[in-house]
Amino acid sequence: MIADCRACGNADIFLRDYCGIILDNADTGAITGWDAGGLSIKTADNVIGETLSSLKHLPNYTDTSFKTSQGVTINISSTGDSLTADGKKVFDGLYSWWATEILNLIEESYGVKFTDSHEINFSLTPSANYWGLTSGTDVTINMGSTVFNGDDDYNGNGVDRTIAHEFTHVAQNLFMGYFPQFLEEGLAELTHV
Repeated sequence: MIADCRACGNADIFLRDYCGIILDNADTGAITGWDAGGLSIKTADNVIGETLSSLKHLPNYTDTSFKTSQGVTINISSTGDSLTADGKKVFDGLYSWWATEILNLIEESYGVKFTDSHEINFSLTPSANYWGLTSGTDVTINMGSTVFNGDDDYNGNGVDRTIAHEFTHVAQNLFMGYFPQFLEEGLAELTHV
């Protein structure tokens, strides 16, 4: 693949002509969108399906785990008073639709189905150079790097896509085996680009 890309001389042309990935239009669903044969154009705002009307607030954010519609248990490490306002938005999004929709997106993209429980940790490290990290089957979201665009921004301002990226790494760890880092990161980016 690397040799073919170099021989082509242009990464965008290689991706379009050899892989069917078009990066210079509105369709960001590189694997599931219209360009890839999907039924609709996927954008940054809708690649993770979301419906504001389905928002479910948890009383006092004290529940530390919940099940998605697929039966996967999501454990939240930080709850209650330890969550910032942004952390509560992420908690709301995960509980209401992100977790289910992210798992659906990964299944649609790669054909893998999650069945276990997974830990989602929140850290607050403003100086860190990451939004999310994956360790085995656990995901850490750095709320110090997360910025929302106002109170009504429940599409996540990219946090939902960051979590999809990190859960793609979880799928790689569980189901796909070892990849070189450039391919591992590239596949995780293609899930939500």
